Amino acid sequence: MKPLLLRKDRKVEEAEGVAACTAIPFINVVCDAFGAITEAGIQTIAAYEGAKAAVESVSAAVAEGKGRAQIALALEKHDEAASAASEADKYQSLASAEQQKADAEVVESNAAKAE
Repeated sequence: MKPLLLRKDRKVEEAEGVAACTAIPFINVVCDAFGAITEAGIQTIAAYEGAKAAVESVSAAVAEGKGRAQIALALEKHDEAASAASEADKYQSLASAEQQKADAEVVESNAAKAE
């Protein structure tokens, strides 16, 4: 790194370049052309970076929307599973009651055969 006294500020260098270009008429045209080319390149880079940022923003929004949709779907599936489990419990209770009736009928049938 150069010592502080030997370093030139970038704006000072640019000002020196502009001063050199304006002093000589033909050089002024060349400097303007070079400046326009440089500016177009810099604007192209800026436009590219802006478009890239916009695409990333849209991608993030889409990802967030997909995430929310997946959460909603998961909640819906959870509710369906809870409903199915409740219905399964109901049918299990009915089957248990029917099994008790069948067991009682077997006992009655065995008692009737024994008499």
